[in-house]
Amino acid sequence: MHMVEENGSSHLVKSTQRGTLGVLTNEEDISLAALVDVPVLISGPAGASCELACELDRRSSCPVGTVEVIDCRVEDALQSLESGKEGAAEHARILLLQEVHALSPDDQLRLTRKLDEFGRPPAGRRILASSSVPLFDRVVDQLFSEPLYYRLNIIHLVISPNYRD
Repeated sequence: MHMVEENGSSHLVKSTQRGTLGVLTNEEDISLAALVDVPVLISGPAGASCELACELDRRSSCPVGTVEVIDCRVEDALQSLESGKEGAAEHARILLLQEVHALSPDDQLRLTRKLDEFGRPPAGRRILASSSVPLFDRVVDQLFSEPLYYRLNIIHLVISPNYRD
């Protein structure tokens, strides 16, 4: 496996038998992402992210079936993270920040600080972020925080519109 930079994103690639590089397929990406406890950015149709979050949990070494979804299009979406209340978000195996591109600049800063507080996610906790809008384009247009983008984009899964068809 090797890392390749493309359009500002790192992608894991595999060596083929002939020694050439090929981008991992969705199936290989999903299997790899399930095994590594790092943030995952999901790009693709809005409806696929919840299903994919559940699939990552099922394929993990210790699945627990708990996914907390935070819809970032809602005002005060990050309130459950900020409040420190012991709710589902505090104990969820997977925390899915759905449509993360919709966060306000203030919420982007809050989330960056929260992720810095976590350092690496606490043991047994996954941070996933999804966007139906190309997030790197929003970074280039200065509509999305570059530091937050790179914290969320450790593994980048690009889901085709016909995912699961």
